[in-house]
Amino acid sequence: MCLISVIPQGVEKNIRNISRYIIQGMKTNTDGSGFMYKKGNANTIGVKKGYFNAERMIRDISDLNLTSNDHLILHHRFGTQGDNSDENTHPFVISDNHLEIIATDVVTDKPCMVHNGIFYDISEYVKLNPKFSDTYAFTRYVLAVNGMLDMAYDNSKLFDKLTKNIIGSDKICILHPEKGILLIGSYIKVDGCYHSNNGFRQHVWDRGGHEINKSFDKALREISM
Repeated sequence: MCLISVIPQGVEKNIRNISRYIIQGMKTNTDGSGFMYKKGNANTIGVKKGYFNAERMIRDISDLNLTSNDHLILHHRFGTQGDNSDENTHPFVISDNHLEIIATDVVTDKPCMVHNGIFYDISEYVKLNPKFSDTYAFTRYVLAVNGMLDMAYDNSKLFDKLTKNIIGSDKICILHPEKGILLIGSYIKVDGCYHSNNGFRQHVWDRGGHEINKSFDKALREISM
């Protein structure tokens, strides 16, 4: 199961917390990671993906010097359809242009999305590009259709009704350069952040009943050296 972690505008971009989400997420979702971000009132979104190394991803995010005025969304992939490639990691640029959709390092004025789950009833679209995932197909052949994104943001009840057989209980996060973040599905909210499942956590208890996380602390020390 993939994992989405949303650190929205209004929440400090604490690199220790972000590192925790990345290290934990990569442990159980090993088919590649990525992130998207929007700085302040900028009308563009940055996308970087194709990470299979937590240290590199953490350093690239740290180098952005993101603040509480910015949006940051992380994704860790557990592949179910399509190749396990850099291009199939998330986020995807929402477009009907193949090369735009799969861009691995881009700043774009188009909305972008990440997904946790499996889309149904779109097999005919998945077959058009068999090396790519169901998320790619949904992005290109559903979300990129004229009017669909506006409906998702402005008429969510109609959007849900039209797409319920495709989305089901899946989780989607869309980041729009003008309209901000849209969460579809049920998320876990902790400290102002939203997670698509419990994969961002690892609970280890000592004999005194105190929560510890030796593996995370060791990994973070290694990255900081």
